[in-house]
Amino acid sequence: MLERTMKQIFYTGVVLLFALQSLPAQESETDIFIIDSYVTPEKPYNIRISFFTSDSVKSKVILADKYELTVSKSFEEDHSVTAPLKQFLFDSTEVPFFVVVETKSGIMDTGEVYDLALPADYELQKEGRSL
Repeated sequence: MLERTMKQIFYTGVVLLFALQSLPAQESETDIFIIDSYVTPEKPYNIRISFFTSDSVKSKVILADKYELTVSKSFEEDHSVTAPLKQFLFDSTEVPFFVVVETKSGIMDTGEVYDLALPADYELQKEGRSL
């Protein structure tokens, strides 16, 4: 009797495992292609980042893991943002950034990390003080 119950549990588990594997994954397939990412060479310095995506998405850029720039509030494939550099404080001349997108079905996806080079005469900041 116990052996029969154990076999039923085992077979039920195997069936459930195969059933769950056949469900479609909730993963995004959105590709992000960076076109430009730079700081303008003349003062006043501006950050400019542009990219396109393989699907229409809402997008934002995360700078140095602490600043968020909203790029597209509506679903688009072409994205571009310009922001004054003076509104940010960075402690390195290389600023990592990445793109976050949201699909129409609400799935969030994160792109690769890239580096944004700051101008040579940019005054680095650390905890409210110049370096």
